[in-house]
Amino acid sequence: MLVRMSLLGVLIGCAEVDAERVAEIVSLEGDAVHGEATFDDNCRGCHGPEGVGVLLGGPSLQSEAWAAEEVVAQVLVGGFGMPAFEGELSDEEIADVAAYVADVLSQPEVDGAF
Repeated sequence: MLVRMSLLGVLIGCAEVDAERVAEIVSLEGDAVHGEATFDDNCRGCHGPEGVGVLLGGPSLQSEAWAAEEVVAQVLVGGFGMPAFEGELSDEEIADVAAYVADVLSQPEVDGAF
């Protein structure tokens, strides 16, 4: 976990990622249904509908599997053109959107269904 979080810190522009804070938010066990609404309100403009990405915007969130810890860290500190949402979204909203991205958007389809 610490290695992956440290690597994530490098990948998001050396922003300080507080691993304890990330773990605290992940422990809230977000709700993917609520996370979809938070995603639509805050992330859809850059990542597109259903997280498929948009030209000159945010990347597809469906191109690889995302762990909830990675999503929380990225949402907290931003990076690579993405704004930080710490202070903009509540911890519960961050946990919810992390659950939506990790559990729904970044999961490969199996037999044509999620």
